[in-house]
Amino acid sequence: MTVVSVDLPSGLDADDNRLHRSFRATHTVTFDSPKPCHAQQPASGRCGAVHVIDIGLERDATNLRIAEESDVAAWWPTPMRAPTSTPAAS
Repeated sequence: MTVVSVDLPSGLDADDNRLHRSFRATHTVTFDSPKPCHAQQPASGRCGAVHVIDIGLERDATNLRIAEESDVAAWWPTPMRAPTSTPAAS
């Protein structure tokens, strides 16, 4: 069953990432900009796919972003492994 939430799933707090008793949405449609609950686990796990709709408010750009796995990999690359020695051929 598809569950669409408007702004945020009922029961979540928009300003934090804590998991409250709430609905689990398949899609959340929010307006102007994402809220912390849309981007921070575990609350963001209740939001499903977040769709931000521009409603024409004049605001400074938000610095809140949802990081993808590739973003994190670019920000914190894993250290190179030291080469392992192989026995000499006889």
